[in-house]
Amino acid sequence: MTKLSMKSLQGRWKITDMDRWDVESGWFIEFDSKGGGELHFLYVDVELDCRLNKDLNRAEFTFHGNDEMDEVFGRGWVKFEDTDLIGYFYFHRGDESGFKGKKMNTSKSKRSKNIIIMAL
Repeated sequence: MTKLSMKSLQGRWKITDMDRWDVESGWFIEFDSKGGGELHFLYVDVELDCRLNKDLNRAEFTFHGNDEMDEVFGRGWVKFEDTDLIGYFYFHRGDESGFKGKKMNTSKSKRSKNIIIMAL
């Protein structure tokens, strides 16, 4: 099992399954090394504020942003299941869902190639 840390969470995780919605291409949750991040699915576009909870061996976060044009906020958590990510989020006074994710490959070489191709 991967040890939970901000470094091990860092990066973009493709959302592969959700309890409440059928997953579509492009859905992700992303964490940076300083406790920030983003969550994008459906019309939801929110920023994360994340903290480690070593007692529960998970990372907990609050979020704030937009669902279509409506302001939304809430909370959630993530932890590792083998090398995958599992978690749950709760919109304040709204929907909630569990989800699963897989780490996306975001190597610098692939990003560089994409930039070159896009520039041509």
